Amino acid sequence: MNPSERCGIVVFRNEVPCLGSYSNGHSSCATECERINHGLEYDERFIRLHDAISKGFKMVLDKLRSEDSESEDSDEQKDEDNAPNLTVRIWAEILTNLNETQLANARLVCHRWKRIIDRSPSLVGKFVLSFPHGTTLDKHCELVRDVIASGMQHTQASLRKITLVGAAAWWPAVGGALISLTIADCKIPIDMLLDVLKLSPSLKRLDLTCGKNLYFHTVKAVDFQLETLENLCLTDIQYVKTLDVFQQMCPRLKVLRIPGRSKLAGFIDKLICFIKATRRTLEEVAIGGGTDLWEKLSDLNGLLLKRATFSYVAPERMVILSRNVPSIESLSIDWMKFEDELLQKLAKIGDNLPKLKSLTARIASPATFLNFMPELAQLSLNCSNHVISFSDLELHNLTSITLRSTKLTDNWHRHFPNMRSVALIKCTIDGSWSDLFLPVAQLGKLQHLLLYKVSVAVASDDVYIPDYLDSLSLLEIRKCRLPKATLHALIRFCPMLVRIDLQRVQGVDDDIRLAIGEGLKYLKESSIDDCVVRDDEFLEHTSKHCGGVEVNLTDCIGPSLSEGELSV
Repeated sequence: MNPSERCGIVVFRNEVPCLGSYSNGHSSCATECERINHGLEYDERFIRLHDAISKGFKMVLDKLRSEDSESEDSDEQKDEDNAPNLTVRIWAEILTNLNETQLANARLVCHRWKRIIDRSPSLVGKFVLSFPHGTTLDKHCELVRDVIASGMQHTQASLRKITLVGAAAWWPAVGGALISLTIADCKIPIDMLLDVLKLSPSLKRLDLTCGKNLYFHTVKAVDFQLETLENLCLTDIQYVKTLDVFQQMCPRLKVLRIPGRSKLAGFIDKLICFIKATRRTLEEVAIGGGTDLWEKLSDLNGLLLKRATFSYVAPERMVILSRNVPSIESLSIDWMKFEDELLQKLAKIGDNLPKLKSLTARIASPATFLNFMPELAQLSLNCSNHVISFSDLELHNLTSITLRSTKLTDNWHRHFPNMRSVALIKCTIDGSWSDLFLPVAQLGKLQHLLLYKVSVAVASDDVYIPDYLDSLSLLEIRKCRLPKATLHALIRFCPMLVRIDLQRVQGVDDDIRLAIGEGLKYLKESSIDDCVVRDDEFLEHTSKHCGGVEVNLTDCIGPSLSEGELSV
């Protein structure tokens, strides 16, 4: 039984079979139900689905039993095998534990499960409706008919490189319930796009790549408003009229993103008018522009922004903007032509923004401006291969830091007593791996560690980790040349890991994978990319010891694996 992929839904057969388990199975399907419940090889995907359902069922049943034991009139506990018929709410809670693929298969297991999934916004929200590139969607398209026949009211859709024809006739049944919609490089006239948006009254997020395929020959009057639209991203705008159109239909916009710099005549004035019209609700802007744009924006009164991305703007203009919009809580500065000048102005910017909690910037050392940002909780710095110095700072509120292209010093960690998340990207260490993990081990509240292309000056198999990282639950290592002994030590000293993600890590082999399965008792997900499985021992071990763990091997080769992906 070979499944085929259609529109993001895994289709095994034309009709929906009932393979119900635990309760509410159809008697006509009793034989197939028994095959699933006894773990026979009906289909590998259904076997994994059954295990996931069993796990979710046990979790919810334990929760119900716990609640019953606290009730004064609690009845005697029932065995799991004698579980009562469960309500829709409880089944929905059980199914919440499934990922997208498992949910797609669960819709095929039982008619009742299909109804529960299709009527639950949180479960349907895990699916993203999409179509193959080059598809022409019209009322006669088989894929369109399949989506309509499935009965699922999708809440997310991503349409890329397709052609839309006569959308008004079929869109309500396909996209009428959408909350999030992405349209990129699609052939569609502006009038039809307006029809699509008008027929999507619940839309909250729209990402539109305009380009030359958004035909703009004539524009009919905009006779509707997207009352629920809060997040709008417009990329590659070819016609200034685009801003006029969306200004008329977006009365409650909270997020406006327009990446890049437009050279269209009149673009800046239209954009300022758009921002002015939505300034009472607008919370975030991420726009690119030259001096004219930022001068006009800094003179605009009444902005209540919480998040802002400054691109192509001089530091002095940033100071004026920060003074006029003191409500900003998250600031990203992504163009650093004036890097030296910015370092001097950041202190003033911080002083103007008393609520600032998140900062992304490119700077050189030192980071003394952080003294003027006492509420900062998230910090992301690109240091352009400089050594970063935090001086004598003590950043008690900082819980998340990302350092890019940074030369780490021995004491970089001492300023973050409440750090929960550390991401080191393309950083260098003037020493060995011990010089990294020794300070990391002293971050007693650390929960997430990401290492991406981190390099050391001294390659050594001898690593010293002074203490257990008992609070660390998520470890991600990507494209690092860690010795096998270092990986072994790291796994041993991180006993509370819930998820581990190793991508193109040099030291990963069968021994490391076996150590992960044996030593990490709380592990729920393990992802390993680009590896070689020497024999079947690891696969057998995974099946035996990691029954509750989602294991993903990507681009791995071995005796039982072709080059590709295995999910256990």
